[in-house]
Amino acid sequence: MVNKQLRVGKLRAVALLLLAVLATVAKADNHQLVTGEFPPFTGKDLPAGGLATEIITQAFSNMGEPVEISFLPWKRGYEITLRGRFMGTFAYSKNEERQKTWVFSKPLYNLEEVFIGLASEPLKYETDSDLDGLRVCKPLGYNLFGLKQLQQDGRIELLHPSDMEGCFRLLTKKRVDLVMTNRTTAEALKSKQVNGRKAFQVLPKPFVRIGHHLIIPKSNTQAQELMERFNASLTELQASGQVDNLVAQHVSPGSTLTP
Repeated sequence: MVNKQLRVGKLRAVALLLLAVLATVAKADNHQLVTGEFPPFTGKDLPAGGLATEIITQAFSNMGEPVEISFLPWKRGYEITLRGRFMGTFAYSKNEERQKTWVFSKPLYNLEEVFIGLASEPLKYETDSDLDGLRVCKPLGYNLFGLKQLQQDGRIELLHPSDMEGCFRLLTKKRVDLVMTNRTTAEALKSKQVNGRKAFQVLPKPFVRIGHHLIIPKSNTQAQELMERFNASLTELQASGQVDNLVAQHVSPGSTLTP
């Protein structure tokens, strides 16, 4: 009787160990990705984690390769992905410096970067000369596009708080003249009021048109092959109209955001 109980106990222990191993293997087979807080594109508390998160999750699901998404501060997620902790990160726009170390997916969608100013102090932007002498805000670590060259030429002053909320605090305190952000965010802020009055104006002309991308470090020997398969799945997702549907679910009308 005692021997039988011992055998049963050993069998249970082996079964539990096997289940644990299988669970570990299954988790290891999932692609580990990281992103940060950037509504409506990414966000831990957003439906499906935001627009970019849902597009990427769906594309990998259609490949039969599930993903696990972590949300961390942008700088930390970026740096530890470069060190191999995560397979990739998103949603990043292209610049020359990033393209030296990362493999970029095709754009998840396309959008425009525009300027926002105070409604009480209307400004215009038609050419770069309209920016001369102005103070422009873009958070630390964000893509600057042509703003960096304008700063180097002494034409604008650039301020870099830690996040976009910091930029808008500076704007409302009149410590900057303009904030650069994507039109999706800008349109959401147009109706915001302070003391019962319209707070912000969106300057209609875009400074630059960009895309958001999944990026994988070039140090990952499988990066190119993974990205080719991801791009093929993303292309199918866009052609089927599913990305259009996701954009409609996550983004308010008028944002001019396209797949």
